[in-house]
Amino acid sequence: MTQPVMTLQEIRLAAQERADMVTADTVADADRFVTVAEWNRWINGSLFALYDRLVAAYGTDYYATSASLTTDGTSDTFALEADFYKLLGVDLVVSTGANGSIRLHPFTFGERNRFSPLGSVITDRDAAVKYRLKGNYLWLTPRCSGGRTITYHYVPLMAPLVDVATITLGDEWGDAAGTVSGDATLTFGGNSLSIGVWSALSPTAAATSIAASIVTEFGTSGATAVLGITATATLGVITLTIPSTVRSVAFSSDTEYAVCSTPRIAYGSTSFDGFSGWLDYVVLDAARKALQKGEQDTSELVAELRGLEARISALAQQRDPGSPATVSDVYDDGAY
Repeated sequence: MTQPVMTLQEIRLAAQERADMVTADTVADADRFVTVAEWNRWINGSLFALYDRLVAAYGTDYYATSASLTTDGTSDTFALEADFYKLLGVDLVVSTGANGSIRLHPFTFGERNRFSPLGSVITDRDAAVKYRLKGNYLWLTPRCSGGRTITYHYVPLMAPLVDVATITLGDEWGDAAGTVSGDATLTFGGNSLSIGVWSALSPTAAATSIAASIVTEFGTSGATAVLGITATATLGVITLTIPSTVRSVAFSSDTEYAVCSTPRIAYGSTSFDGFSGWLDYVVLDAARKALQKGEQDTSELVAELRGLEARISALAQQRDPGSPATVSDVYDDGAY
């Protein structure tokens, strides 16, 4: 039976059970009809298909996230996050606190030079700024004044599932003076490690010390929890190897200092959230591919897949059925 959130190993075992091809992971590939690498490729291929189905079926809200950028007054294009996939909306932050943002509208390619005759930066009409996607950049016109915060909401790319994930903590282990200061907390599977103040250490030395602390607390004989995490430090960059048994990784830091950048997954994720049992789709499709390789009958699995596809299309569209999405009047003055 599938669960809402599953690791690659769990999905692989479920697919093997459906195909009646269960083989322990310790068995050498030479002794397998279907290798672990093949199972993993099939599973990730099916995951990408499921992900796109959920996104297409008004599933953008299932995996939606947000990011911000700051304008500099000179550029009109700004790089988007590396995992950017589909844009949901763009806001200009006009004030801090609740209700402090206004929605920006897209412009067509034919409108790209509409404001060029002005010949200067618009500083008092930033609300008139419009956006357009340009490759992996956000294109703003007219050019926005410097120091403005733009928040964009998007669907990220799906990270392929891996049995062991590599996560990088960036080379920002210092304040403006080059020394490490502030506080940060790393949390692995609910177990936290507090990173104290290293004001006397260089960023490189601090990263080395922090990596050693992580291994001491969460390695194969960890003092806090035995999680099998390994950590190495090279020129201030910490690389963590996280096994799939660690279901969650979180990071928080003192906002006053650039103690460490947000953890970045260099390759893959160790688990996938299929919400309402939709990982059945991945299990069935991977099992179908295995049976197909063995030239066996796949009709029963195909029939189940078609039924699940219909269910996904019907149910994924509304996470909030009581208030379905409609045409919105964003400037409603309450007069009617």
